[in-house]
Amino acid sequence: MKNIVLLGGSNSVMVNGLQKALKEYANVINLALGGTTSLQNLYELKREKNQETIQNAD
Repeated sequence: MKNIVLLGGSNSVMVNGLQKALKEYANVINLALGGTTSLQNLYELKREKNQETIQNAD
């Protein structure tokens, strides 16, 4: 299975949204936060605890 890391807005956070469909075909790690700016996504990319997850993503 593929490993997918979600970084995005509210469409990635919704329970019945994008992540639900992707979970049928891949391992999904959701780092998305709804209602935040792209600056938050940049922070998640640089955050130390997320580095291994991001490096192992397809």
